[in-house]
Amino acid sequence: MNLTHYEYEQPVDRDDFASIAEAFIAHRVIVVATPVYWYAMSGRLKVLMDRFTDLVTVRKDLGRQLAGRHLFVVVSGTDREIPEGFDVPFRRTAEYLGMKYGRTLYVSRKHAADPARMASEFAQVVFDADREP
Repeated sequence: MNLTHYEYEQPVDRDDFASIAEAFIAHRVIVVATPVYWYAMSGRLKVLMDRFTDLVTVRKDLGRQLAGRHLFVVVSGTDREIPEGFDVPFRRTAEYLGMKYGRTLYVSRKHAADPARMASEFAQVVFDADREP
């Protein structure tokens, strides 16, 4: 999909962001995934997160529909622990949009004792959130 950077005073229908936002709205649980790049999310995910600005300015009709949905984040990296504050943009975005921030799953390929178990437990939390009334 074509996703352009957020730009002030630019038309918001120049790429596929609206259809991405509509896909988010169509689901009760949203899971985004990213590797750690220089202590932060990937550039592509940052572009997507920046475009959420459209949902609180010119596409409020879509942004309001995200309220009550769950947001989860899957992160991979090589350090023992996720960088401090990594989840702040996700938590704060969810809060601002009235979403429920689930949690972040961080798996380090070098340090994870049992990544399959971690993924299974995380998946159960995601499935439980999807079954919430």
